[in-house]
Amino acid sequence: MNKNLFFASAFYALIINVNFINAQVNYNDVAVLVNINDTMSVNIGNYFMSKRNIPANNLIRLNVSTNEEITPTQWNTLKQQVEDSIGWKGLNLNYIVTTKGVPLKVSYGGTLLSPDNRNASVDSELMLV
Repeated sequence: MNKNLFFASAFYALIINVNFINAQVNYNDVAVLVNINDTMSVNIGNYFMSKRNIPANNLIRLNVSTNEEITPTQWNTLKQQVEDSIGWKGLNLNYIVTTKGVPLKVSYGGTLLSPDNRNASVDSELMLV
């Protein structure tokens, strides 16, 4: 291979990589969920959004339990709040970020020896919204 051609190719590859690294990342497809019943949740959500330049419209405020584990009824309330916010805000999302204070699990019952297979994480249930 011609030495000049090699160096020219390497130079252009370097310019392309530097421009890619400096490119502004767009977070318009990211929603951040905060629980208004947990001050830390709201603070974390606001901090994360400011550091990532996520539009203020993409903040979804939930009025839900601060418990780590919620019932199916509580899950339905949380889900409805998320769906309503996405709809009336007209959000087109690829990512949903939850913060501390947003419930982690939906418990459909069962016991340690005989768990209910429907138990799920809130994150995995949100993927279906």
